[in-house]
Amino acid sequence: MHPKVGKALYLGLQDLRGIHIRSHLSWLEQTQRLPVDELRQLQWERLQRTLQHAYHHVPYYRARWKAIKLHPDQIRTPEDFQQLPILTKQDVREHAKELRADNARGRTFHRFTSGSTGVPLGIEHSANSRAAMWAAKYRGHRWNGVDVGEKTVWVRGMPANGAAYAARRVDDWLTNGVRLFPGEIVPGLVTRFHQRLQRFHPRLLEGYASALYQMAKLMQELKLDGRALGLRLVVAGGEVLYDFQRTCLQEVFGCPVADEYGCAEVGIIGFDCEHGRRHIPVENVYVETQPCTPGIRARSSELIVTSLVNDAMPFVRYRLGDLGTIETQPCRCGRAAPTVAGLDGKITGLIRTADGRWLHDSVIRNVIYQIEQHRMGVAQIRFAQEEDASVTVEIVRGEHFHSETVEHVWRSLKALLGERAVVHIRFVERIPQKDSGKFCFFVSRLPESAREAGQVVGQDRGAPLSLSGNGSAHAS
Repeated sequence: MHPKVGKALYLGLQDLRGIHIRSHLSWLEQTQRLPVDELRQLQWERLQRTLQHAYHHVPYYRARWKAIKLHPDQIRTPEDFQQLPILTKQDVREHAKELRADNARGRTFHRFTSGSTGVPLGIEHSANSRAAMWAAKYRGHRWNGVDVGEKTVWVRGMPANGAAYAARRVDDWLTNGVRLFPGEIVPGLVTRFHQRLQRFHPRLLEGYASALYQMAKLMQELKLDGRALGLRLVVAGGEVLYDFQRTCLQEVFGCPVADEYGCAEVGIIGFDCEHGRRHIPVENVYVETQPCTPGIRARSSELIVTSLVNDAMPFVRYRLGDLGTIETQPCRCGRAAPTVAGLDGKITGLIRTADGRWLHDSVIRNVIYQIEQHRMGVAQIRFAQEEDASVTVEIVRGEHFHSETVEHVWRSLKALLGERAVVHIRFVERIPQKDSGKFCFFVSRLPESAREAGQVVGQDRGAPLSLSGNGSAHAS
């Protein structure tokens, strides 16, 4: 389908559904160039409107805010706003009905989170919320030279059967795209899919960061030319995009790689501009940071978000469980919106050392990065901390697997976790994704109480890994 036809068809059908992406996108194209003071004022006015709506029409907030004797009229500064209680995932699970607005009109849309921290949450979105979220996404695409309606490849989602499968195929066609499910990233299917894409001529490749990385690695192994596809942009989302993944994707596909940060609850929270900084769509979301735990040296804070567009089920001061920082320095792109930086995944992603300290699982990234840097022939790798605090490493050997890889991994983990750490390394044929289609490099099987005890962690991402020491590595 020609991109102009695809754009007109898609936006027209969304208008018929009451999801007015076109008008929201046009507005966002104007607001993105506002001076910083005007942008802050616009965001604050939208936040105040959201608080008034939540107080008068959402039973959960009205009851909680009355209990602490705080009315939206009293919230005049960001410091006042921080007096409102935090909304947690557990609150959403237990009070979903009371979190729905009593004056919601028109069509609403129900969706679930990916369940990356446990049980998926059920979320209700208004048509306005859906339009605003998609518009923020498409504005990010435009920053990087891709417009609505361009031919797209998705590497995400879960396979479906029967009517659901047919509906998804129709949906993909209407959005001018084709799809590869993460579970289908195997040699035979990827080879055929690559041949199909050479005929399709896509301009955008989008998917979970881990799935895109896995696909790119397999294409390298199979000697499939990713640059021959003619992509203009790769968008990675749904998970933290690590530097080693970005580098691999750029090498394989020969185009810019943009990071899309968001969640099902509030939509896009940050999108890379053409200069690689993840701008917050302040028209749609209000983002705060909260220190993790006093007295612990950490480079990141916890992110707290408030949706400014979802009247059906507002999320006010919602704890995502993500670690990051907010930067306000001017960007070379000229946009005044602040940026999200230093994303380090979930605060619940903790690994315990042999002497009882807690580290963020981003330290595992250092091990993987060195494997990538030295091209050790690892097709897949996953680290898991078991209930007894030992660490199991699963490795899928690639075509050029190096015999010293096992020793490298073993000594690296000993350097991070201590010489008394128990490390098991085993070879497997394949490491499956989660049910959501995402792939986790680190899994904690420690009891929940143990992980809660180490809620905040010190990070030393820049420290070099020591590959010397006593002992030897064994793999099964």
